Amino acid sequence: PLHELRLAVFHVLIFFPSTMATWGSVVGSPGSTGQEGLFLPAIVTPLSPNVDNSGDKKLDVPSLRKLIKQMFEQGVSGLYVGGNTGEGYLLSEHTRKELAAVCSELAKTAGKLSVVHVGHAQTSVAIRLAKHAISVGASAISAMPPLASEKSFEAIKSFYRELAAAAHPLPVLAYHIPAVTHTNLTVDQMLQLLDIEGVVGFKYTDPDLLKLYACVSRRPNAVLLHGISSIQVPALLYGARGGITGGGGNVLPRCMSQLHSHFQNGDVAAATQEQRVYNRMECEWGSALTTADCKVILQTRGLIAHATVAQGDDMAAAQQRELADFSANINESPF
Repeated sequence: PLHELRLAVFHVLIFFPSTMATWGSVVGSPGSTGQEGLFLPAIVTPLSPNVDNSGDKKLDVPSLRKLIKQMFEQGVSGLYVGGNTGEGYLLSEHTRKELAAVCSELAKTAGKLSVVHVGHAQTSVAIRLAKHAISVGASAISAMPPLASEKSFEAIKSFYRELAAAAHPLPVLAYHIPAVTHTNLTVDQMLQLLDIEGVVGFKYTDPDLLKLYACVSRRPNAVLLHGISSIQVPALLYGARGGITGGGGNVLPRCMSQLHSHFQNGDVAAATQEQRVYNRMECEWGSALTTADCKVILQTRGLIAHATVAQGDDMAAAQQRELADFSANINESPF
């Protein structure tokens, strides 16, 4: 069937891209070893405090390029662009297109992946963003369903059908993040979405690992990439094929990428040591890192020029100083 063919093509492009020598073979089949792990940071979107003619904060392209260069040097597999950490829903359509173009260009040049999040409250805008992602050379697209608590599952399924058809030939990763969408998909509903032609997996940001296990047990070729930094190793043990995370991906990209490489090579103990590096940082800070937290840390490190967020006020100066002091003590040594 055509859907199975597209899934096979996705695995070839994502996991065995002939033009991407740095990848080798990232993931051959579930449970395989001797290959690189698959980890993509959900990259923050560097913004300037200056606004454009529409009153939107401008994309800080020099900072974006600098940040991406550093992430690629740390060994990540590619980028997840304009998602929840990337403030995609809060950016204008123009800025999202500019962001996708820069990230996709740099990813192609470096032999890396670019998965562009195109979710929007209006399906028509999501489709325009998907078509733009195709035009700039993205590797795949992803999308949260429209954020509305009254959306029925049939409406969500219809959204992904329309999006996958418009995104052809790019594969689509659905996005399960119930803390944001307030829609907690069941295993059966996830399987129904995976049966849509062109939908090849999920960005799965949910601590419910039994649901993840049930899903991959019934769809072993599905690409489920887990989205919570603090439980990457447990998610891999339950069947995730890799990870896409914001806090760990932005602040400790080398740690996260090594975690996945160790696990893929069968060294669970070494992967667990890397997991402890991140978890110690999160425990010492007292909570998961927000987008604003990540931006302050990256600014402190000189990787982005401003800690500007897309909407609302930037972090108070006193809190920024506290986070900058904390960031200075972050190291990558395990317990």
